[in-house]
Amino acid sequence: LASVQPTEIVGFFPHMHERGRKYTFEVASNGSDYSCQGRVNNWDFNWQKIYDYTKPVPFSADSKFRVTCDYSTSGDTMPVLPGWGTRNEMCFVMLMLALPGQPQ
Repeated sequence: LASVQPTEIVGFFPHMHERGRKYTFEVASNGSDYSCQGRVNNWDFNWQKIYDYTKPVPFSADSKFRVTCDYSTSGDTMPVLPGWGTRNEMCFVMLMLALPGQPQ
């Protein structure tokens, strides 16, 4: 059997729209509890960019990811739906990975 080499997360891109208030990205690996790998306590739509880690976050096939987004719709008079437009809302993370090299 070929061994599976671990992969590393070298950066992440948090994404929500204008109703976002708080964003959290967590990873659980090797049977451990979730640990926070990125948090924005006061979300600002203009802060959406790729954030690089100073120390990569390892993960493997058994790793789990959790993204939590808090919103406020208190100023809305119409239903807020999921979607691509900024009048809609969404919650996701895009990851930048360092893939293992090919075996020699």
